[in-house]
Amino acid sequence: MHLALDIGNSALKGGLFSGSRLVDTWCIPFDEGWEAAFLRRIHANNAHRVGISSVVPTRTGPVAAVLRDLPVMHVHVKLQLPFEIAYETPLGADRLAAVAGAHHLYAKGRTVVVVDAGTAVTYDVLHAAGKYLGGSIGIGLGTTARALAQAAAQLPAVDLRLPDTVIGRSTEEGLQAGIMAGFIDQISGMLHRITRELRQRPFVVVTGGWHSILNEHVQAVDCSDPHLVLKGVNILLGRNPTP
Repeated sequence: MHLALDIGNSALKGGLFSGSRLVDTWCIPFDEGWEAAFLRRIHANNAHRVGISSVVPTRTGPVAAVLRDLPVMHVHVKLQLPFEIAYETPLGADRLAAVAGAHHLYAKGRTVVVVDAGTAVTYDVLHAAGKYLGGSIGIGLGTTARALAQAAAQLPAVDLRLPDTVIGRSTEEGLQAGIMAGFIDQISGMLHRITRELRQRPFVVVTGGWHSILNEHVQAVDCSDPHLVLKGVNILLGRNPTP
């Protein structure tokens, strides 16, 4: 059994794999007592190898410490990857894992765009020839809402849901319309620009915490895979030995 871990800004996500089959997933918020909850998961999962994708370096060490003597593979650009990278700076572990998952599950000889909508929104382009071309990075939905509430004294925090109209009849509706519809149109517009530059329609897969909103409201999306990063970590575990 393999355990794939995705260390994010607010939580630790895990996926237990038997071969290529995802048999269990869980999410532990980084609050008081997370180490004990994680240790219980490790004992319950009985994995013999672990892969870690982390975008928060200060969390990586404490997570690895809980794993103790388990063999651990950290996702990074020097691993044996199933695709070529045409990128001028180091690519983040979560993006590497997501592209590895997309390459294995969705490429099938076609160009794929992965949209990971979390704290940030990343757009990653994997060409049909098996080359990672690059991508874009934008601001996430929750991040936008928090920044707006903090920066504007008279604008309250609101529930993030799409109202029936973008012509809001109250401050709350106006904020919801501007934030939610603006986010949806941001994704749609970026995918339009990417498609125009590629000169072909790519296969678009969405993942991350806001994947369901994009899957429902962005016409260019072909499928939603909330566990794509975990699947990619497991794929890289299969291609790379651990100590």
